[in-house]
Amino acid sequence: MGTGSVAIVGLGYVGLPTAVELHGKSPRIIGIDVSERRLGDVASRRADLTEADQERLAAALADGSLELTTDPAAAGAAEAVIICVPTPVDGNQVPDLAALRAACATVVQYAVPGQVIILTSTSYVGTTREMLTEPLRQRGMTVGTDINVAFSPERIDPGNPTHLQSETPRVVGGATPECTSRAAEIIGRVTDSVYLVSSTDAAEATKLYENIFRAVSLALANEFADACGTLGLD
Repeated sequence: MGTGSVAIVGLGYVGLPTAVELHGKSPRIIGIDVSERRLGDVASRRADLTEADQERLAAALADGSLELTTDPAAAGAAEAVIICVPTPVDGNQVPDLAALRAACATVVQYAVPGQVIILTSTSYVGTTREMLTEPLRQRGMTVGTDINVAFSPERIDPGNPTHLQSETPRVVGGATPECTSRAAEIIGRVTDSVYLVSSTDAAEATKLYENIFRAVSLALANEFADACGTLGLD
């Protein structure tokens, strides 16, 4: 297991910016994605990124610190694994967790003692326990001693050059206090502000609250704008 190395599982709009943000802060960054096409876009710098992140990507590819692979076993070589897969909704507005379940199962399969595993994908409270903590225990690992598990919700604003990861606060909640501490050190490489909460459940709840607050605030603004339009007000 490489000291300071980080594996990013999923190189989408969250995973890729996270990987390039780690350039210069982690000696080895292992980018894992199931899509050869996506890896090709990243390698050829065709992936959508801000100008600053494009520069970081170019530098990471040039010095070899960013490695790209479809092999999930590569995660076993990293000190930390950050899971960044999407959680879209289906046609019935029900969350589709297929990719998340598959990614977590793969990470559990290749997990090694001493690792820090951090889930960032938005999901229901209890996801980290269900998909990471319990399966790892079933493998015979003691979470908090043999291996560390935490949840730290992503806060990426895709394509916004003024919304910098380094200036965006992040929440971290671990399965145990030791897990929280270890995960906070990893997340602290991509942001200057890390807030520790009591558990993975608490961290998951903060993300749901943030998303709900944003949705309700925007809905209220839109409804009030419609009312103003009816009243002939700007």
